[in-house]
Amino acid sequence: MFFFFCAAPKLTIAEMATGLYTYPIFVVIFAFLLLKERINKLKLSALFFGIVGALFVLKPWSTDFSVFQIFPVLAGFFYACNLLILRKFCSNESPLAMTATVALFFIFSGVFGIICTDYFIIGQSIKEKMPYIAIGWPELTTFAFFIIVIASFFNLTGNLCLVRAYQSSESSFLAPLDFLYLIFAIFWGKIIFDTLPDSLGFFGIFLIFISGILVTIQANRLKNEVV
Repeated sequence: MFFFFCAAPKLTIAEMATGLYTYPIFVVIFAFLLLKERINKLKLSALFFGIVGALFVLKPWSTDFSVFQIFPVLAGFFYACNLLILRKFCSNESPLAMTATVALFFIFSGVFGIICTDYFIIGQSIKEKMPYIAIGWPELTTFAFFIIVIASFFNLTGNLCLVRAYQSSESSFLAPLDFLYLIFAIFWGKIIFDTLPDSLGFFGIFLIFISGILVTIQANRLKNEVV
């Protein structure tokens, strides 16, 4: 979340979402390196599509390329770490308990960040580059409080719906739907900020979508083999 929101002032919603959803690439890599899973043609295809798609969206060859464009990819890396830990150590834990734990750590890290940015010296250049993260505790206006309440409501509702969905339906059916996040990110980016990816960016997003679906198909095959 830190890397994801550091990029918020500099990137479009679509760029942030696309960077985050490179996580299937890291899932495949971690599964090979840490879980000793075999690399087959399906996984190689997922890696290829995911990497090429990310390159098309980030465009590291562009003259206006910014280091902030890498931050959502780092967020995807840590999201994949999260999935690996859940898969390896938490498969039998209660979803409600894990959701509550995540919420508590969000509160803890938020308070810690506020204290650090308020009471420790942070250079003005950093505050200008990362205002969303580095300005400390801003004035809590009525409008800001209203936005916090609304965002919290939608976030909580979405998480509850997600848990309920995975409890009541096949994950192999639901996982590809998770990538609709990219479509909604493009939609709201256009509606709220009037921004759209270029043709190459759209193609990159499509390739990342395909990569995620291939990883899901592979995971479903492994599940069926175990059963």
